Amino acid sequence: MQYKKWVSKSLSSLAVVCVSFLLTMFTTGATYALNHSGAITSSETWALADSPHIVTANVNVYNGAVLTIEPGCQVKFDAGTIIYFGLSGASTLNAAGTSLNPITFTSNAGTPAAGDWQGIYFGASTSGATIMDYCTVEYGGNGGNDTNIYCQTTSAPTIQNCTIRHSDGYGIYCDNNSAPTLTNNTISNNGSFPISEFCNQLDSNVTGNTGSGNGTDAIEVRGGAITSSHSWVVQDFYFKVSGSNINVYNGATLTIPPGSLVKFDPGAIIYFGLSGVSTLNAAGTSGNPITFTSNESSPAAGDWQGIYFGASTSGATIMDYCTVEYGGNGGYNANIYCQSTSAPTIQNCTIRHSDGYGIYCDNNSAPTLTNNTISNNGSFPISEFCNQLDSNVTGNTGSGNGTNAIEVRGGAMTSSHTWIPQDFYFNITSTINVYNSAIWTISPGSLVKLHGDIILWIGLSGTATLIADGTSGNPITFTSNASSPAAGDWDGIYFGASTTGSTTMHYCTVEYGGDFNISCASASPTIQHCIIRNSGGDLAGVGITTSGSAAQPLISCSTITNNKIGVYATSNANPTIVDCSITANTTSGVSNTTSAITIDAENNWWGSSDGPSGVGPGSGDAVSNYVDYTPFRTAFDSCLETIVLSPASETNLVGSQHTVTATVEDESAEPIEGIVVSFNITSGPHAGGNVTDTTDANGEATFTYTGTLEGTDTIEASFVDFHGRTRTSNAVTKTWEAAATPTPTPSPSPSPEPTPSLSPEPSPTPTVKPTATYVPTPTPEPSPSPTPQPSPTEPPTAIELTEFKARVANGGTVILKWRTATEVDNAGFNIYRAEQRNGSYAQINNTLIPAKGNATSDARYRYEDTPDAGTYYYKLEDVDYNGVSTMHGPVRVRLE
Repeated sequence: MQYKKWVSKSLSSLAVVCVSFLLTMFTTGATYALNHSGAITSSETWALADSPHIVTANVNVYNGAVLTIEPGCQVKFDAGTIIYFGLSGASTLNAAGTSLNPITFTSNAGTPAAGDWQGIYFGASTSGATIMDYCTVEYGGNGGNDTNIYCQTTSAPTIQNCTIRHSDGYGIYCDNNSAPTLTNNTISNNGSFPISEFCNQLDSNVTGNTGSGNGTDAIEVRGGAITSSHSWVVQDFYFKVSGSNINVYNGATLTIPPGSLVKFDPGAIIYFGLSGVSTLNAAGTSGNPITFTSNESSPAAGDWQGIYFGASTSGATIMDYCTVEYGGNGGYNANIYCQSTSAPTIQNCTIRHSDGYGIYCDNNSAPTLTNNTISNNGSFPISEFCNQLDSNVTGNTGSGNGTNAIEVRGGAMTSSHTWIPQDFYFNITSTINVYNSAIWTISPGSLVKLHGDIILWIGLSGTATLIADGTSGNPITFTSNASSPAAGDWDGIYFGASTTGSTTMHYCTVEYGGDFNISCASASPTIQHCIIRNSGGDLAGVGITTSGSAAQPLISCSTITNNKIGVYATSNANPTIVDCSITANTTSGVSNTTSAITIDAENNWWGSSDGPSGVGPGSGDAVSNYVDYTPFRTAFDSCLETIVLSPASETNLVGSQHTVTATVEDESAEPIEGIVVSFNITSGPHAGGNVTDTTDANGEATFTYTGTLEGTDTIEASFVDFHGRTRTSNAVTKTWEAAATPTPTPSPSPSPEPTPSLSPEPSPTPTVKPTATYVPTPTPEPSPSPTPQPSPTEPPTAIELTEFKARVANGGTVILKWRTATEVDNAGFNIYRAEQRNGSYAQINNTLIPAKGNATSDARYRYEDTPDAGTYYYKLEDVDYNGVSTMHGPVRVRLE
């Protein structure tokens, strides 16, 4: 009976509980859930069947426990709660959802909002086996951690394929010692950055992450020391350097891949090689460049400091296809600053919008700078010290800089260097002193500007060489940096007693110097094909001044004009001045103060056909005593370059194309590159047609056109040479004919059988006169006297000589070249040499130099001689088959 009463009472109690449960469900709308709070010290599984799981107070998993959450589970957190892993001891989270059954960590609020709960915390003792895969973490960020997921100390969970969203702060925050694997996550609509990592932890294990709508859609890279190697990976977020500067050292390599965008907070800088060895590997591509820029919404020059390469920067450092912009803040005043012995390679980059320099290299730094575009910087695009600038700086272009020039800071040049022309000229901002056996090579096409009291000392303090060998098409210019240049703007070029004999200036313009444009103080440089002009102002104003008995420069084929004195010789100086144009010098053309020496100034043009004035007979520039000015030229027709058009004539059908080729050569018959040639059809059905082309390395320029009318065109070409003289070619013709009308071909008719006939006796073979390919049969060689002197009554010469030239080649070889327009019965040539113009000439060839045959047109010859150093005169003798000879020349060279 008692049993029945207990059963009845128990059933009644159960009914009350069930009714209460059902009433609660109907009145509150609540569903079944499993609540969690407190410590989890042994492994457990939160099952899908018990979902949702409600965290009503903080949960702390430790003591080696593994918490497994099944796919599809919902875990809801009451306000302000958090779940810890690895905080109080080792633990593991295994939250491996699937794409169809993700796991969700969210707010338990009826209307969830960012910051409802604190988030998921991975501490130092979190197991490396911890994984979150296909999870959603949302509405966290409450409290001091300010993030949906916080990774502390050495924790390194794997978080992949997850959705991290609606945090009040960060999506994922990793402290300075944490390096989780974060791959292929979607991190959106968080209040701050989607990811924040310390610079010495961010690596290639952070990749493939995407998202939008965050406070800043970037991976925050917190500054500090990078002491181990790291690679950043491009993803949907850019990299934003914040908090403090980055300093890379301790042998670390920072690799930034193609396509990366790196932004810097105001005043930030990234250092390499400042505190120890380090390397930057920033190798972008043309299609995926790397960008280093300002993080300001409206970026401006000087927003951040820039990139600094210190003395311990590795030589393996490279920046390729990078953009660096909006730097220049602070003392370095440049987008890129290279300090001490740093020598990074910076190529194919865009350097722009610096508050100061594009790239600044201190006095010991020599980076490789090639093919960069450097524009719109506040100062110079590049600044280098004179003893560092070399051929590893080449191909750079740009515009819009404060000064569109490479700043060359002066000082001692004690090692050899080569300057390469590029889109920027060279602006020398203080005096350069070249010595210590240094060779300074300035390449063709270079423009060098100077100002103020700047002087270029060569061989003043020790042995030095200047090689300034321009070409007619690509000359070198030394000039004033003033916007309105004037005589006296800078001091000039000084060759001291230790200047080597190898010093040469070819095709150079030197202008606007003060006391002198060029001074040879006991120095003997070779100055050929130069323009020396506009020196003076309030100073002495000498084009070329020479002093001391060791001053014996060769000055030839040059224009010396608009100075006060063209060439001045004093203190036993003995320059040789030949084949020059010396005009419009206000005081005198050539002046010599040493009575014991007579200067050789023959074959010059003095500006008037009646010769020089002064002690001379004419009205040209004045000469002083002790100057040998005879013979003089009646026009500046020496050292002429030539232009030849070919073919001489040709016939084509109307509608086809015709090409004429112009070949430009110097007086030594060497091709000239870089000459702008004008082609003109001067008469004929296509008269008025014209075009320009620039000669190539073979000295050739071409003109191609299509004939549209019948008739004969006459074509000429011309160019303006280095000295301003117009040189015109031979005229060539082109005949255009209409295409013939085809005639029907008749049907073939049978041919009769041939009738046999007797063969006639063969006729004797006629003797044929030699042609252009004729090789003469051996005959006794003519033996002219060493110095033959043809008389006016001799028969006409066997040749028509168009040129005979001599020049000194590298290695001390004298090259003689001559050209003939025609040759009739010419057997060959002999070469004679003397040390004085009117001295005794001796034959130097052992055997007759054979001719190229009768009726030869435009035949060319070459002979090489290797005499000792000195001044030499050469004559050319042509000898016909009758032994009659004619002498040509002389031509003069000086061999150092």
